[in-house]
Amino acid sequence: MERVRHWIQNLSIRNKILYGSYLIMIPVLLLLCLAMTVFRYSAARENYTRQQMGSAEGLASSLEILFRDVNDLSLTMATNPAILDILHSNQPDELNQDSELWVHRTSVQMIEDIVALKGYVKTMSIYPENGVIPYLRCMDSSAYISDLSRLRMFREYRETMERQGKGLWIRCSRGKGRLFEANREDKLVLCRSVWDVEKKEQFGFLTIGVSEQQIRKLCESAVGEKDEGVLLLNAAGETIGSYGKEAVGMTAYWKEHTLSQHEACHGSFDGTEIYFYEILSGSCYVCKTARQRTLFDFFMEIVPLPALSAIGILFGLFPVLLFVSSLVSKPMGEVCDAMIQFRQGDFEKRLKVASKDEIGQVAEGFNQMVSHIKELINRHYIMALKERESELAALQAQINPHFLYNALDSIYWQAVNAEDEETAESIYGLSQLFRLVLSQGNQFVTVEMEAELICRYLEIQKIRFVRQMEYEIQIEPEILQEKIPKLVLQPFVENAVVHGMEKNGEACTVTLTGKWTDQGSLFQIADTGIGMTQEQMDKIWEKDTDKAFSGQRIGGYAIKNVRERLKMVYGGACRLDIESEAGKGTVVTVLIPFEGEEEHGNEITDRRG
Repeated sequence: MERVRHWIQNLSIRNKILYGSYLIMIPVLLLLCLAMTVFRYSAARENYTRQQMGSAEGLASSLEILFRDVNDLSLTMATNPAILDILHSNQPDELNQDSELWVHRTSVQMIEDIVALKGYVKTMSIYPENGVIPYLRCMDSSAYISDLSRLRMFREYRETMERQGKGLWIRCSRGKGRLFEANREDKLVLCRSVWDVEKKEQFGFLTIGVSEQQIRKLCESAVGEKDEGVLLLNAAGETIGSYGKEAVGMTAYWKEHTLSQHEACHGSFDGTEIYFYEILSGSCYVCKTARQRTLFDFFMEIVPLPALSAIGILFGLFPVLLFVSSLVSKPMGEVCDAMIQFRQGDFEKRLKVASKDEIGQVAEGFNQMVSHIKELINRHYIMALKERESELAALQAQINPHFLYNALDSIYWQAVNAEDEETAESIYGLSQLFRLVLSQGNQFVTVEMEAELICRYLEIQKIRFVRQMEYEIQIEPEILQEKIPKLVLQPFVENAVVHGMEKNGEACTVTLTGKWTDQGSLFQIADTGIGMTQEQMDKIWEKDTDKAFSGQRIGGYAIKNVRERLKMVYGGACRLDIESEAGKGTVVTVLIPFEGEEEHGNEITDRRG
C-alpha cells in the first residue's frame, strides 16, 4: 500500500488527472455495461419468447386449419341424411344385399372426390351399430379392421364413445394395430361417434385418417434449432405426435398444470421453455418446447454492444482528458519552469496571467512573490551598502572616541582652572553631544535619547546665537521610551538653525514637539526662519540630490539620508512632510510607527504646502 501511495505521489498532474478519471469512469462504465447487459438480456429473452410464441402460434394456426378441415368433414359425414338413414335402418340384412350400398345410397363418392383434392386425407370409415356393412375407404392401400366387435375391444373406441359425439384424435403407427389390419404409413386419425342427442344413443363410429407426413412438415418447419421440439396432444392429454427434441415427462406435466385450463400459455419445466396453444376448443393441443436460455446463450447477442460502447467511450475520453489535463498541467509546468529559473537567480521572470481561476491565482501570486523578494533583496542590499558606507565614514570620522573624550576632558579642566566657565560649559556640552551621537554604535535609540541629543546641540548653538535664537522642546512622556532610528530628527533641527537663522541674522525660534497618535509617534520641527520657495522645495525631492545640494554645507545629504533610512525601515507606514513658505518659516512633520508596525515596500508620503 505504501508503494502504491509513493507511486501516486510521484505522478505528474496530467497523469493523475488521466488515471483518476479512468479510475472513476471504469467502474461507472462497468455498472452501465452491467445495466445494459441486464436490460438487453431481458429484451433478448422477451424477444426470444415472442419469437417462440409466434412460431408456436403460427404452427397452431396452420394445424387448426387442417384439423378444422378434417373435423368439418367428419361432421358432414355424421350429419349427412343419407348416411343417417343407413345408420338408423332397422333392416340391415336388406341393406347388406347391395354390395355398393354406400355408393348407391349416400354421397360418399362426392366426399371421396373432395378428399382426393386435399391429398392429406388417406382413409375414411363408417361403422354402423345396427349391423350394416361398414364403409371402409383407404386411398393408400391400408386396410381397416372390418369387424366392429373387434374394434370395440380397443380403448380408443371406448374413449370415443364416452365423448358422445365429440371428436378424439389418435395416432396410428405404420403396421398392424388399433384400427387397421395393415397401415401403410403413420397417421393421425380423428374418431367420432354418431350420437343421437335426443335418444342418447350411439348409432355409429366413423374415422378419418390423415397422413402424418403433412403434419410433420408443418411441425418441423416450426423447429428452428436442434434443442427445440413440438408435441401434439389429444383431448385426453396423450401424445399423438412428437417432432424434434423429445421433452421427457411433458405429457404428465401438462395433465397436472395446463391441460384444458387456457387457450394459450407459456411456462417452464425442468429447464425447458413451453409454449402451449389449444386447437379446436380443446380437441387438440400443440406444445412447442425449447431449452431454457441463460445469459451465456445470449452472450454473443447482448454483450458486444455494451462492451464496444464502453471501449469506445474510454478511447473517446482519452483526447478529451488530455485536453482537460493540459489546461491544468501546462500552466503548472510554466509555473515550475519559472520557479526553477527564479531559483537559479532570474528575478525578472514573470508569468502571463491568462485566467482568473486557481491556476491564474497561483501565477499572479508567483509574480507578486518574485516582485516582493526582489524588492526585499534590493532593500537589504542597499541597507547593507549604506551600513558599510556608514561604517567606513564612521571609521574615517571617528579617529578614536576615547581620544576625543580625553582631549575634551583635558580642555574642559583647563577652562575650569582658568575660571572660564562659559568655555568650560561649551566644551562639556560638546563632549556630551559626541557621546550621544556615537551611542555605542546602536542604530536605534529611544525618543528620550534623541531629544537629549537635540537639546545638547541646541545648547551649543545657543552659546553662539545668544540673543538671536530661542528653542523649545515638548515631548509627551508616553513616547519617551519608544525606539526610533538614531539621528532621524536632529538633521531637521540643524537645518532649521543653519538655513533658517544663520543666513538671516534675525531672531528665530526653533520648536520640537512629539506626541502619541494611533498611527505612531508624531514629531514636528518648526522654525520661524527664512523658509523656502516652491522651487527650493522641489529640489529637495529630486533624485539627483547630490547636485541639488552641492553648494550647501548641510541639508540635502541629511534629508536624503533620513528619507532613505525611514523608507527602508518603515516603508509606507511612516510619513515625512515638509511645509514651508518664504519669509515665514518651515514645518517638518515626521510620523514614525510604533515598534512592530512597520510596513515595507511602499513610498513615503510627500505632502507639500
